[in-house]
Amino acid sequence: AVVSTQSTGEIHKLWYRVSKSAVGAVFNAHGAILEVILGVPPIQITGRVIGIKHYLKVLHDTGDIHSEFVRAQMEEGNPQVLGHLRDVQKFLQWKAEHFSTEILNEDLNGIASRNLDQLLYLSQKTCKYTKG
Repeated sequence: AVVSTQSTGEIHKLWYRVSKSAVGAVFNAHGAILEVILGVPPIQITGRVIGIKHYLKVLHDTGDIHSEFVRAQMEEGNPQVLGHLRDVQKFLQWKAEHFSTEILNEDLNGIASRNLDQLLYLSQKTCKYTKG
């Protein structure tokens, strides 16, 4: 199933109604204010985080069913997949800056090059996204 602008719009409407009900708001409130009150990150940020985790898993697990699909989409220059991979690259640059001991030295050069193709050759340790 493809996520379209219409379907994400429906998700945002539902998220707003759920947030508003959870807070007990009677009048309309800005979605960001509701999220702050609830202490949850914005749904867009949550979606990006989940996307980064998914792509990191796919990139380091060549046995993953999506691995070949991602590689093919990269070769075709699919802008949506490339956008997600740029998010992965930004995360890895942040990780290299703040947690360089969690990244193998040979992977640091690939991350620093900012070449999306280098993401395909990263080690499993570098693609790990949890603590410990």
